[in-house]
Amino acid sequence: MIVCRDTNIVIYLIEADPSWIARIPSKEERHMPANTVVIQGLVKPDGTLELEGKVPLPPGKVSVTLQPMPEVPYSQETDPFFEMLRSIRALRERDGVKPDADAALAAAQKVRDEFDEQVEELGQLQDDCRRQRLEAEAAEKGAG
Repeated sequence: MIVCRDTNIVIYLIEADPSWIARIPSKEERHMPANTVVIQGLVKPDGTLELEGKVPLPPGKVSVTLQPMPEVPYSQETDPFFEMLRSIRALRERDGVKPDADAALAAAQKVRDEFDEQVEELGQLQDDCRRQRLEAEAAEKGAG
């Protein structure tokens, strides 16, 4: 018998029948097969399990291991997005910039007006290109 050892696998070659190869999986592979799927779910009060989505495995028997998830209540106080907004507001207040609803509405209207102007310009460009294409097609038919 010849033994070839690797950090992940051990292969045994039997001299009498070299085509027979047995593979012994590593510890990690024995604990988590290659087709393992991790999916979130909720254990309901009646003890049933509700999964958050479809299971991406073919039909058949499966083994289910449940692990409780830590309860982390949502709070705007700890949400990174709201922390960022609070820091921006604090910086603006420190610099003397006060929130101004009228100025914000005026800036939003300015952006809308600029967008409308650009759309109108693009529409005019499209019309000009269409007219030139039709003129060129008509000239080709007249020359041909």
